[in-house]
Order: sequence, then C-alpha cells, then structure tokens
Amino acid sequence: MSKAKFGDVIAVDRFGYQHFGIYSGNNKVVHYNKAENGRGTVMETSMRDFLDGASDYKVCEHKSDVGESIMNVMMSRNPLGTTIAFGKLAYSAYKELNAKSYDAEETVRRARSKIGETKYSLPTNNCEHFAEECKTGVKNSSQVNELANTIIRFLGRL
Repeated sequence: MSKAKFGDVIAVDRFGYQHFGIYSGNNKVVHYNKAENGRGTVMETSMRDFLDGASDYKVCEHKSDVGESIMNVMMSRNPLGTTIAFGKLAYSAYKELNAKSYDAEETVRRARSKIGETKYSLPTNNCEHFAEECKTGVKNSSQVNELANTIIRFLGRL
C-alpha cells in the first residue's frame, strides 16, 4: 500500500467500483459519504471510515494521458466510428488543455470548502468527480466514462 500524502487523491476498492477521496492529513479523508439521513454528503472522516473495512487503498497519479487517449481512440472499434472517435479525441484534448494539477494545500482547501455539500449524483457528481475536480479543476469520472463507452459499444452491436 502506498502511503498517502497531504492533498493526494486516493481510492479504495468497493464491490464493483472504486471510492475516491482527498487525503487531508492526520489520517483523515474528505469524500462523499452517506450521512445519517442517507444522503451523499461531503465529509471529512477518519481513514478507517473511508476504507470501510478494506485494508488497502491506492494513491492516484495525475499525469498527462492524451497520448494514451489518442491511441485508444485510434485502436477502438465501434460501429459509430468517426463520430465517437472524434468526440473522445476532442474531449481528451479539451480536458488536457484545461486541467490543472493543484498543489496539495489548494487541493485540500478546495475539498474542505465543499464539506456539507449534498449534490451527489452517480452519473454527474459522484465521489470520483468530486476528487478529480478538487485536484484538477475538471469534473471527471473514468468509471462513468467507461460505463458509458460500454453501453455505446453494446447498443452499436444491436
């Protein structure tokens, strides 16, 4: 297990997905958690609460992935072809040009500024969107993107 540093985006495996948060130091994590009323709420909790029984987590890297995205688009085979390929390429370029990687202090400040927020939405504002926006300024969820691509590929085969 990598040791998280202040301001890192971290992820823990859950059943069928990964849960993300921002490590805020002193064994604490800012992340979407279920409040007593059952609503997804941004909270700062202990690492133990974040892990929720898991024994391991990963520290997420934030490196340029444009080359990889271009290669994935060029290699992908889907029935809608160029339209989806161009859209993926344009999105990757837009994301790369507009994404920042905030320093640790700013990342944690941005995360803590959202404590109490209850705008959780699985497709548009989940824990991964939250953590990525705190770190880079861009709401992004690779898990949602991958699911959407899988659905598009499936529908294209019908």
